[in-house]
Amino acid sequence: MIHLQRLSVLIFSKDDVDNAISLIKDVSAIADQIVLVDSSSTSNLGRLEAFRKNSGLTRLEIFHTIALGYADPLRMFGLHRCRHDWVLHLDTDERVNDALKNDVKRVVSGTEAHAFAIKRYEEAHLNGETTSFFTWQIRLYNRNFVRFKGITHEQPIVDGTVERLDDKYQMLHIAELQGKASQEYTKMEMFERFSYETFNDRILDYAFKAMMPAQRNFRKTVLGKCIYGVLRAYEALTFRKADQEISNLDYFTLYSLRDLAFQIKMRHFNAHKIEKRSWEGMASILPNRMEYIKRINKWRSAKDSKTIFDIAKKIEKIGIIKYLRLDEDSTIHMLNKKYAGKKQGVSLLITLLEDRYYGRY
Repeated sequence: MIHLQRLSVLIFSKDDVDNAISLIKDVSAIADQIVLVDSSSTSNLGRLEAFRKNSGLTRLEIFHTIALGYADPLRMFGLHRCRHDWVLHLDTDERVNDALKNDVKRVVSGTEAHAFAIKRYEEAHLNGETTSFFTWQIRLYNRNFVRFKGITHEQPIVDGTVERLDDKYQMLHIAELQGKASQEYTKMEMFERFSYETFNDRILDYAFKAMMPAQRNFRKTVLGKCIYGVLRAYEALTFRKADQEISNLDYFTLYSLRDLAFQIKMRHFNAHKIEKRSWEGMASILPNRMEYIKRINKWRSAKDSKTIFDIAKKIEKIGIIKYLRLDEDSTIHMLNKKYAGKKQGVSLLITLLEDRYYGRY
């Protein structure tokens, strides 16, 4: 008889109480522990605490943290709160289907894998409808074998084997529940500048997310070796240096290839609208990327350009979490105390990055 593993469900939220409570209720039957890392205002935190008390969910543990604009820099803090080896990580605008809820403990019990990639339908609705567009998301993992950098929309780094779950197990990204986090993400764009060293890693990361192979080190696969070899040959032939910022052409190529891959995967070849978001199809790639190059040039010519690029290289290589020591509980407690009642969000995160660079952190 297989001994069923216990499961921690890890949730991050910020001023999204109704969706957080809805998600907690939805997973309560499968979770041996529910960890909610919340960055809400005081009033919304009070609502969550009241729910915990009135619901009698002793398995629910709520941890209040400083708001840094998006959840990724707090991933390791949340992971440290999980008591059980296996973790299912969800955002408040996501749900898992009944098949996964019914089988999740059986799936992780007795497996030799260290993490599972789950098919996530990116445009799902409360009525059950979905489009064909999906991505593979590593959201079910043994916490002893994963780590995060704290970069937006990242997959965890798995120091072990990743397997894909069967297609019948699904995550749903619910359009009606999605907030306005993207407005905060865009403020971090100026730190998305790459040297040729980190450029190569980003290309391989995109390829890994597209293929989602079982091999944990994509660079050691045949395809990974081929891609990396081509990149290194190109840099050698064009006399690029590892610590040099990539050219406008390479920025254009990097993001155009990413956009093209998404358009093909989404099957959005023509202009149309889904809900209130406009997908402009493949014809949008060229003008959108040219606009991005204009922003890159603006950042390059800014007075603090060298500082921003130096910080960008550091956080791309070791991550925001390590750079700001956000994997240390004492750091979170210090920040919670120092910035309580003060303006928070991405603007504060940028201030902390600059303070760290200048030795004021």
